Amino acid sequence: MTYKERIVLEPELTIDKIIDISQELLPQELRIKPWENLVHGTELLSTDEQLCSYMLAYGEMHAVKCRAAFQNFPFEKLISTVEIVDWGCGQGLATCVALEVLKERGLESRVKKITLIEPSEVALSRAQINIAHKVSG
Repeated sequence: MTYKERIVLEPELTIDKIIDISQELLPQELRIKPWENLVHGTELLSTDEQLCSYMLAYGEMHAVKCRAAFQNFPFEKLISTVEIVDWGCGQGLATCVALEVLKERGLESRVKKITLIEPSEVALSRAQINIAHKVSG
């Protein structure tokens, strides 16, 4: 089963589900030390295996950092529509966190446009899958 086929089975996509699915799809031998397949996350990812490894190795930490960044954001000042531009979006984790945080505050309907920018074609494709399912689910 491909990542996309697996993702669409989720009624509500969350960061935790993305990490879990990535772990499921990663070969058993890479689950033990997923960062070893990645040059510690410093190079462009080019395979589905690397995408899953990255998510397993760094996904939770990345999500926590993104949530911390939103802690002091003045959500009460959002009075019009919102456009999210995610530069170097990777697999779209920061955008997923932003959407989750906005939803928790009842503001998800304010998002009118999302722009994902990423030099790795496979990571951008994965981000598009994640965000498309996140906003449709």
